[in-house]
Amino acid sequence: MQEDGNISPSNNVQLWQSLMEINQELTNSKNNSEQAITHMRTLLNIDRHTSSSSAEKQQHMIIKCLTSQLFYAYPAADAAENVDTANISIMSVMDVYKMLEFLCTQFGVTQPTLNSYVMKYASADELEYQTCPITNEKLSGENNDNRPIVRPDTLKLLVEQVKLDGSDSASAAICALALRKPQQLLLQPAWPPSSSGLSIISLIMTAWRDVTSGENGYSSAYNSTLSIRYCALVINLAMQSDEAMQYLIPCLDEMMDAILWSDAASTDPLMQMSALDMLEKLASTSTTKQQRKPMHPSRTKWLLSKRMLMFLLDLSGGGSDHGDDLPDPILGAPALRLLSSLCRVVQADSSASLADFGGDELIEGFRNALLVTETSGELERLAFIDAVSSFVGSSSDEACTLILGNLQISEGWLFLGSAQSKMKAVIMNSIAQIIDYSQPSQYRSDDNNAVSISNQMIVVLLTKFGDVNRCSLPEILLSFARKPVMETKLAAYNLMRSSCKVGTILLLILAHAGFQEFLVNRETDATKEGKEAKFAVIEAIVKSDVYARGLVKDDLARKLDEIVKQGPHYVKAMSWQMMTE
Repeated sequence: MQEDGNISPSNNVQLWQSLMEINQELTNSKNNSEQAITHMRTLLNIDRHTSSSSAEKQQHMIIKCLTSQLFYAYPAADAAENVDTANISIMSVMDVYKMLEFLCTQFGVTQPTLNSYVMKYASADELEYQTCPITNEKLSGENNDNRPIVRPDTLKLLVEQVKLDGSDSASAAICALALRKPQQLLLQPAWPPSSSGLSIISLIMTAWRDVTSGENGYSSAYNSTLSIRYCALVINLAMQSDEAMQYLIPCLDEMMDAILWSDAASTDPLMQMSALDMLEKLASTSTTKQQRKPMHPSRTKWLLSKRMLMFLLDLSGGGSDHGDDLPDPILGAPALRLLSSLCRVVQADSSASLADFGGDELIEGFRNALLVTETSGELERLAFIDAVSSFVGSSSDEACTLILGNLQISEGWLFLGSAQSKMKAVIMNSIAQIIDYSQPSQYRSDDNNAVSISNQMIVVLLTKFGDVNRCSLPEILLSFARKPVMETKLAAYNLMRSSCKVGTILLLILAHAGFQEFLVNRETDATKEGKEAKFAVIEAIVKSDVYARGLVKDDLARKLDEIVKQGPHYVKAMSWQMMTE
């Protein structure tokens, strides 16, 4: 660590000794802290004629020295060669926290909480312990890698603060520390040898068991809230790596037994709903770079356990062989939503299959759950569409046939007649997503070979889409593409683009009257989004097997090639003539 301005290592040691004196003054003063305030004002150079930059540097160094105490103590051996630093005292974690709050309340220092300082330094180079923030001495040696990244007392206080505050700051700080040194703090802590029970997980589970025991004097509602906080923290840690997930499976099983699966948990449906929401996060397969977490095999296996799937089916009304069960009035919708997320897990993990985990029992149960799902409201139908499209996109052709063969389910999913524009867009986009996932890797942005239905089943699906709406697929798509409503226009282009990847459907669309003329007409769309969506359709046609085999007419192929070369926003130049009269 480099020195800050004109602050020398010797001054840093003196600064630390002064901070220890101020801490002692605060401890002795009880309600009167005037002496400590005066002493701190002197350290901060507030009463001196110094530049603001110099005062800021001094303030920064004070915070740095204090925060360093949260992470490690200075062994005497590290300072033995320096007479000035040989007797450096160690400040307790609670005293550090007290001093930071003192700086905030009395001197307006920002970011006063322990959590914010831990988060700031959890990713800083200081935590590699190459230098001491107070002495600026090198901390080198064979045992440097085994130095603790955080003091046990700091870790205990962070875990306690998960319970004390309703924010996620303490949980975020714990996750940051665990990611920095997983072997030391999360999996098998190597330091200190005598306190192997001081790993993050043992501390969390001890605190969680204390909460769930109900013997801490809090109300049952408050204990439920605390239990969910600790469970959310464990799930955040489990998502970091496959090794972490394997290590945490026993903890997750114990937690789910208490807050979701057990008879006792059924008396608190709001806690169960929160647990389902957390499991949905664990099942997240978001494709954005900022949010995506790899779907590790251990995570997939645990989420798709038969116990989990059958429990969710029971809640969503699919547990009975006769299909006469009703979904749970509170938990039915969240359970169906989580089942949809689990289907997407199968799509994202090529090693997973719904048939492997639930077989025919799962398929029948999912169909029964869909049959009893309410679709009269807009929100209910959105959840229904998400569930059935996710299931169809992750299942075998036999399972898809079972779902599409049921008129009630097919109409609930595919019928456009009574839907608003946004709902129609959702329906068409859900079909397009299934087709996109079914394509070989060259057509997809993902790097895996996800489970998907065959091209033959896609033809069945698109034919069913037309039959349910009593209209052919090309006619539906062309009708919405010509209308000015952007939601349905873009959705129609999206479904058109994905459908063109299936040879049979592409030939059907190209043969429809007026489609070729619409395709090459650049005046049909005035908006940037419309032009780009239509261009994506043309690109899909040019890249298709049908086009490669020469099954597209020559004159149309030439026009499509020209459009691809020109790009989506090409405008024909207009010639101007100067007036001579």
